[in-house]
Amino acid sequence: MPPLDAQIKSNRRRSRALFGMFFLIYGALGFAVSLRFGPAAFYIFCSVAIVIVVVTLTMGDDLAVTVAHAKQLQSREECPPVWDAVEVMSIAAGQPMPRVYVSPDPAPNAFAAGKDPKQAVVCVNQGLLDILDKEELEGVVAHEMAHVRNLDVKLMTYAAVLAGILAGLPAVRIRLVVFDTQVVDLTHLAHDPVEVLLTVQLGGGTDIGRAVQYCETLVSQPGRTIF
Repeated sequence: MPPLDAQIKSNRRRSRALFGMFFLIYGALGFAVSLRFGPAAFYIFCSVAIVIVVVTLTMGDDLAVTVAHAKQLQSREECPPVWDAVEVMSIAAGQPMPRVYVSPDPAPNAFAAGKDPKQAVVCVNQGLLDILDKEELEGVVAHEMAHVRNLDVKLMTYAAVLAGILAGLPAVRIRLVVFDTQVVDLTHLAHDPVEVLLTVQLGGGTDIGRAVQYCETLVSQPGRTIF
């Protein structure tokens, strides 16, 4: 596994590349529409893209917990096990304590979101609280905090939100493929940013060659494809 600093720098580069690709896709769509409806369509698409990027940068974490119907804990008394686990792991990692949420979702899962440790959130599903003891819960929270620290969560928050937005465009066919030590096609989850955050756990390797080979099999019209 690469050093922490290398992971952080890599995730920052990937985040910038992700937004660049998003602008490129929206710009291409705007140009195509402008051929029929005039230059104003292109400027409208570009303006919408800028608004989406600003919202994603500033509110991506809030969007994730809103979609999950999660409630923020304001004090330890509201849910001591989750609050204690996040507080202990934050101190151990030397990170600011993120905002803590609990979702009523019965699925045994948890996720983190946010652009950096200062803006991060950690959300635990009720289904997970029902089956884990104190030490197991701390282990799950520690795993999520690690993603916050090396900015994996930043990249995945942006990717999940932007993929969900693009998946909602009827004129665009989206294929969401993630890779690390394995290559997984999550196209069926592209419309749901929270489900993507819950499903994807990065860290451990980068099998980019196999990922590119898989993506090539999905391309039927190279001249109209961006990946």
